[in-house]
Amino acid sequence: MAPPKLVLASGSRYRREQLARLGLSVQCDAPDLDEARLPAEAAPAMARRFARAKAQAVSVRHPGAIIIAADQ
Repeated sequence: MAPPKLVLASGSRYRREQLARLGLSVQCDAPDLDEARLPAEAAPAMARRFARAKAQAVSVRHPGAIIIAADQ
């Protein structure tokens, strides 16, 4: 049985290189999201919302894969 595919929900070359240094082979798939801040939204809440939205957007295109998503 093959290991699940790893997909980075980002177009960031830096994040892809970080994972490669760990010995992980990942496919990159950058989600097309509006990353506008909501009124009065705190930075930590905004980062969590974006990371979740990126993971959800990419997961529909890669069923069964492990999706890695983050925001800062």
